[in-house]
Amino acid sequence: NEPNNIPWGRGNGWVYVSLSDALINIPDGTPGKDELMKLYLDFTEGIVKRQDSDGLWHQVLNRPDSYQETSSTGMFLLGLSRGINNGWISRDYIENVKRAYFGLLNKKISADGNVYDVCMGSSNSKNVEYYMNLGVADNDDHGTGVILPAITEYIKACEK
Repeated sequence: NEPNNIPWGRGNGWVYVSLSDALINIPDGTPGKDELMKLYLDFTEGIVKRQDSDGLWHQVLNRPDSYQETSSTGMFLLGLSRGINNGWISRDYIENVKRAYFGLLNKKISADGNVYDVCMGSSNSKNVEYYMNLGVADNDDHGTGVILPAITEYIKACEK
């Protein structure tokens, strides 16, 4: 019933993707949509600051000593690409999108389609070490399920 103040990658990824879903599906002029857009834009600024030099995001976003996590990277790629595709953010973010895409291809997705280093399912903790030490799985649905829509949105963003 209270925030744990740990910026877990996938937890934040869900919020970011959900914001983009809401912005796509809530009609313009609906009360509260402007506040959601502001939250999305603020979130975008924070997320891009945490992207690492490989284009990926870490298991704990403010801890570069945590592992590079695949599902959160996919979620941020999806949310950023949707922002570009829907005109919510400028095309200046295309470099972040490309870095995320190529980071996934170069480090987390094999040529035959295997998806690596997806954080295992978890519960909630107020201990950062809990998140730092969560294991990874390969081809886990938490990662594979977001990679395909992320790549689809990425392709659309690059075609514009």
